[in-house]
Amino acid sequence: MQGPPGVGKSHLLCGLGIRAIQLGFSVQYFRFDELLTALRADAHLPPVMLKKRKYMSTALLLVDEMGDDPMSREDASLFFRIVNYRYGARRHDHHHQQEHPRLDRAARR
Repeated sequence: MQGPPGVGKSHLLCGLGIRAIQLGFSVQYFRFDELLTALRADAHLPPVMLKKRKYMSTALLLVDEMGDDPMSREDASLFFRIVNYRYGARRHDHHHQQEHPRLDRAARR
């Protein structure tokens, strides 16, 4: 979501997280700068080790306060490492689809 400060973007994000929790999903909330700090610290880890990190092991990852500044190529690569792991290769994992079919359907929409 994009918009000027004070229009409710963060409030809506938290509301979506609360609803996901009510539906039984695990949720993690990060400000983008905090997530990026964690990603930089874990950059040396192989993908198999990343699955133990809280930003990888939760059903729904909420990222707030991304801002308008462009990311460096390195930071973008770290961020999209999450996207690729969570929604790329794992999308075809049968267990993952069995565990969270409603979330998968919502993500496809």
